[in-house]
Amino acid sequence: MISATPPASFSAPIHLRAGASRRLALGILLSHVGAAAIAMTVTLPGWFKLALGGALLMSLGWSWYWHVLHRGDAVTEAVLYTDGTWLVTTAGRGTIPAVLASDSFAQPWLTALLFTFEDGRRRTLLLLPDNTEADAFRRLRVRLKFWSLRPS
Repeated sequence: MISATPPASFSAPIHLRAGASRRLALGILLSHVGAAAIAMTVTLPGWFKLALGGALLMSLGWSWYWHVLHRGDAVTEAVLYTDGTWLVTTAGRGTIPAVLASDSFAQPWLTALLFTFEDGRRRTLLLLPDNTEADAFRRLRVRLKFWSLRPS
């Protein structure tokens, strides 16, 4: 028998708080080390390799600062309400309303939520199974899947 009332996972807000993730830290580190290793094997002038290495080091630092340590203006928490509205907390600006961008990505191993704020800024919240509560992570993926199946 099909119930007319939505399941509890659709009638309660979903609170997402990103904590530390070993998987994310390892992925960021390995991708930057791999890119540096490839760049150093390519036939390029020495000064270009040095500049490229510096850019990769800066990218590693920025990625670590924002996505692993959740500093700067990084998203630290998000709440999805039953009507589809989002309240997002950033490290630098506090809690503000946001809109989930259509190019967000949701899979069991990684969910990347891309938010757009009223002033046009965009911020990303990366969620992995080891940095957020398992039930909230599952409920979010289910809700996002069913929203994408709705007729527009």
